[in-house]
Amino acid sequence: MRFVSALLAVAASFVTTALAIEIKHAGFKPGGIPNLSCSIRVDFGSHCCGPNQADWMAVKTYIEGSSAIAAAESWGWGKEGDFTLCLTVSGADDTKRVYQELNAIPFNKDDRHGWTRVQLGNQ
Repeated sequence: MRFVSALLAVAASFVTTALAIEIKHAGFKPGGIPNLSCSIRVDFGSHCCGPNQADWMAVKTYIEGSSAIAAAESWGWGKEGDFTLCLTVSGADDTKRVYQELNAIPFNKDDRHGWTRVQLGNQ
């Protein structure tokens, strides 16, 4: 019985790992926020010292745990590590839900640590 329980735990771990989305680094487009075709875009900008790492980790954790996100690409564009995540979401209802949930993340409002903005599509 212990063997079966252990086997099921390993199988569940494998399935969870297999479902996690990989964020693909797609490239670098210097000169400002790129115009990308996305369901949702998350921009991470900087005033002086790079994007806010706590915000990035919160969004990354959300993306890796979401079954609604079909693809995620990262595009660098700034001199200090600024980048945009371009998310492809499976459907309109899921897009709205994911957008609302990402906007519910309590992003750091301290300007010294960069800014984070979530938008629908290419707004």
